[in-house]
Amino acid sequence: MAKDSYGGHPVTALPVEHITETGDLERVCKEALEDGLYGLDTEFVRDRTYYPRLALIQLATNHRIALIDPKTSVDLTPLFDTLSDPSGCPILHASAQDLELIWILSGALPANLFDTQLAAAFVGLGQQTSYGNLVRNALGVTLDKGEQFTDWMQRPLEPSQITYAADDVRYLRQLHDHLATELEQCGRLEVVKEEQSLQLDPTRFEVNERTLLKKVKGARGLPPKEQGAARELALWREKTAQDRNIPRKWVISDDALVALAKQKPRHLHDLRRVRGLHPNEAKRSSGEILEAVAHGLRHPVKPEESTRKLRLTPEGELAVDFMKPLLKTLCRRERIAPATVGTSALLEELAHGHLEGTLDSNPPRLLKGWRGLLVGQPLRQFLDGELSIQLKQGSLQPRFHKVD
Repeated sequence: MAKDSYGGHPVTALPVEHITETGDLERVCKEALEDGLYGLDTEFVRDRTYYPRLALIQLATNHRIALIDPKTSVDLTPLFDTLSDPSGCPILHASAQDLELIWILSGALPANLFDTQLAAAFVGLGQQTSYGNLVRNALGVTLDKGEQFTDWMQRPLEPSQITYAADDVRYLRQLHDHLATELEQCGRLEVVKEEQSLQLDPTRFEVNERTLLKKVKGARGLPPKEQGAARELALWREKTAQDRNIPRKWVISDDALVALAKQKPRHLHDLRRVRGLHPNEAKRSSGEILEAVAHGLRHPVKPEESTRKLRLTPEGELAVDFMKPLLKTLCRRERIAPATVGTSALLEELAHGHLEGTLDSNPPRLLKGWRGLLVGQPLRQFLDGELSIQLKQGSLQPRFHKVD
């Protein structure tokens, strides 16, 4: 059971302090490092810009909740120095966007991390569970989430906004202690640490050809030359969105980008036939668009770089269909959210390797590390005909048995 007070202060009664001066931020950051574990969250707006606009930072120590206002003259350097100090560990929920914002603002990522959403997936509390649901299910506290889509750039903040922002970090230390205990009891604490370390890989936030192409809906099924065109268009779109500081879809939508790659326009009048490409953008950027398409066609995506879906035989597709309920059953038995363990793409990779006979020479991700131990080996036994699954009448739990 998680404690309900830290440093002599009940969690529900932690005072809320507004930080607008650098000296006060230094004091709170020092306090956070002395505690070792501290809660962190950010509020930002990204509706009409490429780069998120930071509106508020919440920092919870054992003694207070600090609402750091970046719209004042406060220098955030002490906070970034604290995050990079390995003697402390920030606790966040669903940290991806917060980490991206920290990376954009400071050019660095925290030295440590505990993500309560990721941890919850490994103790049977669901995949991508919300902070409110996790606080309710783990701690029995119901939060008011009415300000979730409020205008965080306005000043002064409304009392309801202040309450919402403070509550977003108020219970993170309790959640950490509850989840860490659960993880230790089921022997998964090190597994979660391994997964969380992957979230601190800066390459996740660096713009590169392969990651951009994977984010373009519909590009995965294109042949190599057209993928090359889509790759160059995605690079052009990203740079343009950055330069104008607008959402990438405002430059050109995924549908229009894929249509350009397929139609391979060579002249301005060709661009006018592309559905979804705004005429003003076609006129404004015609030279860059046509050059991106031509360059991409001259430099097709190589097989090892391709984002195309594996072409499975009918037998392989059938194997994937059978493995999906088996994976869910294994994950239910282990109290892990299935999507945390393996996606359809990973199952396809496993089926393909089995049919090609390369599972030993080139083991897929599902056969490596903790995934291999928990689900990979049983899935391989299933593919090898050594394991089957039964659901006996009157029993809600599947029963595994070796096949003779």
